[in-house]
Amino acid sequence: MPQLDTSTWLITIISSMITLFILFQLKISSQTFPMSPTLKSTMTSNI
Repeated sequence: MPQLDTSTWLITIISSMITLFILFQLKISSQTFPMSPTLKSTMTSNI
């Protein structure tokens, strides 16, 4: 059996994880959460 060249797999996995992370960050940041004003108001009322 020929040995597989696994040196490129690390680069492939890392780059795909980075792109997935960036995509999820963009999706999350583009959303507006309805909970954020209530969280801010509770934070200010606790102080």
